[in-house]
Amino acid sequence: MNYKKLDLQAHFFVRFICFQLILYFINATMLFDDFVYKNSD
Repeated sequence: MNYKKLDLQAHFFVRFICFQLILYFINATMLFDDFVYKNSD
């Protein structure tokens, strides 16, 4: 069992998940701002 390779894959996976969460958060924030802006008048 190659632990170094496994560790690298796990590290990449964690970074990928964090990246996806950040993108999701940005999208949600933009949608929320858009929603507030449209309903402000």
